[in-house]
Amino acid sequence: MEPPDQGSVKLNFDGFVRNGSTAIGFTIRDDRGNPMISACKQIGDASVLVAEATTLRDGLHIVCLNHLKNVIVDGDSKLLVDSLTGKAEVPWRIKTLVSDILTLAQQCHSIVFRHIFREANFLLINLLVMATRILHLLYGSTVSHFCVPS
Repeated sequence: MEPPDQGSVKLNFDGFVRNGSTAIGFTIRDDRGNPMISACKQIGDASVLVAEATTLRDGLHIVCLNHLKNVIVDGDSKLLVDSLTGKAEVPWRIKTLVSDILTLAQQCHSIVFRHIFREANFLLINLLVMATRILHLLYGSTVSHFCVPS
């Protein structure tokens, strides 16, 4: 995951589904590539597309709460990115989430949504897998928790 341009932040997001359990996570990095905020949680049973849209909405919400204005958003869901950029019709299952995402995006001075290949998102995928296992061991599969490292 390469750092964003100077003066920008990068939001990487991903959703993960395994054995009927869905985990989502994102990381926000500064223009030197240093993590500023990372979070993950279990959301129960959801499709990958819903998971991806949910974690992007949650990540953008955190971007807005922290008044970050120049944002590059990278995710491996081509359908979601194409839906946000007008290249594809928005699937009905995520219409509300896409509306929320676009509303949050309006609070940014500049925002770019980019599709990246799954292999480029592998660090975040591994974080999600590990965090999901830890959450399951500590709290069981039905409890949702955010993990925000300092």
